[in-house]
Amino acid sequence: MAQAGAVVGICARRADLLEDVARACREHGGDARAWVQDLTRLDELEGFIGQAEKELGGIDMLVNNAGIPKRRAIARLTPAEVDLVMTVNYLAPVHLTLAVLPLMLARGQGRIFNVASVASRLGGSGESAYAASKAALGVWSEALAAELSPQRIVVQVVYPGPIDTDLVNAAGEDPPLAARAGIIRMPLPDAVAALMSQVEDGSFERWVPDHFREIYLNKVQDPEGAIATASTWLVELERQVDVASPNGAPR
Repeated sequence: MAQAGAVVGICARRADLLEDVARACREHGGDARAWVQDLTRLDELEGFIGQAEKELGGIDMLVNNAGIPKRRAIARLTPAEVDLVMTVNYLAPVHLTLAVLPLMLARGQGRIFNVASVASRLGGSGESAYAASKAALGVWSEALAAELSPQRIVVQVVYPGPIDTDLVNAAGEDPPLAARAGIIRMPLPDAVAALMSQVEDGSFERWVPDHFREIYLNKVQDPEGAIATASTWLVELERQVDVASPNGAPR
């Protein structure tokens, strides 16, 4: 987005990494502002949007792309972990959207771009909390788009497949299903190119890669069969791959 000439505002928890990204944005021809903000502090987000609006001189587009996985077998998943995933992946985007929306409505235009996941429509083993949070974000996006399109607020949602980022190897997580199955992760530049293409064409929904959409449509036609096939596949996968729990014991 900086390469396209945008003034980019970014927020996250780690100041050093934030500044690296802001510096890269400036080196690629754009301007950038960075704020250290923990998105789990929901009561701070309205004030943060106000600060960003003031310092940026307006917010034309909100991109909700923060996400944490908490990959766990369901028997080891705790309520606190589910709450944390839902807070970061769903409630924070909701709070940020509700904070920025009055500003966009007052200006008569704006754009909200939500990064969901194919997991939200094709829930996989060990990803129940993550899949549920991204499913909520997807449905939220659909409701927003239907209600806000007459008011010139563009809402978009993207459903990416596995992407080669640090999220895959996050500490304390079970190995992702895609890695266990030998599925090749999408290079980050390819994912970014797809996202930017969607931003430019204004389409509401996109699957990246698109073949995941076909898998989802097949599931819709036969949900019971899809669950049965997935269960059989997982049993066979566990036989073939040595999967260890975080403490190193066989699972």
